Amino acid sequence: MEPVDWRNKNGDLVYDPSKNGGKGGYTEFATSTDKKFGNMLRNSGEIGKGQFEYLVNSSTETTVIFSNEIGYAEGTNFEAFGKTDKVVRDKDKNIESASITIYKGTAQEAMDRFQGGKEGESYLRRDEKKYMEQGNFGSIYIILRP
Repeated sequence: MEPVDWRNKNGDLVYDPSKNGGKGGYTEFATSTDKKFGNMLRNSGEIGKGQFEYLVNSSTETTVIFSNEIGYAEGTNFEAFGKTDKVVRDKDKNIESASITIYKGTAQEAMDRFQGGKEGESYLRRDEKKYMEQGNFGSIYIILRP
C-alpha cells in the first residue's frame, strides 16, 4: 500500500514524501501552521522525528485539524492538547484512517498560565524559561514538549 498520509480538513495532501527526489516536502496546500507543526515535530528529538515519519509515510490516511478551541479529554473536565478520532478500521482491525485534532486554545491557555509568576516558573525547565524570554517558545511547543 502506498503512503497516503497527512491531509488537511479539506482532504488535500499537506506533505508529499516523494517530493524533492524522495526527500519529501510540503505541498501547496500546507499552511504556515502545518509547516510549523511538522517542522517542530520532526525536530523534537527521536520520538518526534519518528512520529513525523509515521505521519507522512504510513499507509494510514491521517487528517490533522488545528482548532483554536480549548479541548477536554472525553467525559472529563481535564484539558487536552489533542485527540484522535474518526478512526476507521479494516476487517482485520488495522487502522485505515484517522483524524487528529490539535487544540491550540489549550496550548495557549497553558502558555498563559506558565508565563505567570511563581506558578509559571515551577512549570518550566531552565532552558524553556530562557527560550520564552527570547521569544522562541510558542504555545505549540507545549504540545511537542519532550
